[in-house]
Amino acid sequence: MDESSQVQIHQLEARELDQIENLLADRQLAQAAGLKLSEHPAARRWAIQNWLNQQVLWGIFQDKQLIGLIALFPIDAGRELGYLLQRPWWNQGIMTKAVQQVLGYYANQLIVAYTREDNLASQAVLQANGFHLIAKQAGIIKWSTCKM
Repeated sequence: MDESSQVQIHQLEARELDQIENLLADRQLAQAAGLKLSEHPAARRWAIQNWLNQQVLWGIFQDKQLIGLIALFPIDAGRELGYLLQRPWWNQGIMTKAVQQVLGYYANQLIVAYTREDNLASQAVLQANGFHLIAKQAGIIKWSTCKM
């Protein structure tokens, strides 16, 4: 059995706040995903609690350990997708499958996402999930679930 078949995904809850904070403590990983978190611990915790209250965070678990996040933040036209996965789990198809599962809950909504032009792995996740390249500007690519 491959590693990705053991991965579980569910919407995150307040009881998982400590696990989320531990995952996001990897500043380099959070920044690579485009998250700009406060340096102040209380402010970071407040932001994560708000995301939990808005029910926008999904967790990717391997053997009950949180290894990644998927976020679908509300925007005017639909939702903006963001995700991150700990490095040991990269290049195993985990994020592609996780995004596919989560997007099923938002099938009738426009979803947009942004990647850096050099982040080929993230672009592959989006392409595998039916996203279309919409625009490129200053090294950033905008993707959407519908052709614009």
